[in-house]
Amino acid sequence: MSLTLAAFEQAIHTPPLALATMLHRSVSLVHGSRDAWSDPRESTLLAASMSSSGDVPGIWLIGGAGHDLAEASGGRIGELAGDLAA
Repeated sequence: MSLTLAAFEQAIHTPPLALATMLHRSVSLVHGSRDAWSDPRESTLLAASMSSSGDVPGIWLIGGAGHDLAEASGGRIGELAGDLAA
């Protein structure tokens, strides 16, 4: 995996404790089915790459929602929040 300059910038400004615990955090890739910014299939490619290194992310497709998920139901957002908190 190669990092762009922006990723290095983010890593430099991320507190050491956060970086140390990132290895143990779950990853959820979330898309609205009507996302105009990034195609949900990109998450499938990213998930495959991550899975091959041992990290298996959750993939969420929110039906009818756009990029910012504003159209998602409260129940669906609650499910997502519960998954992130677990």
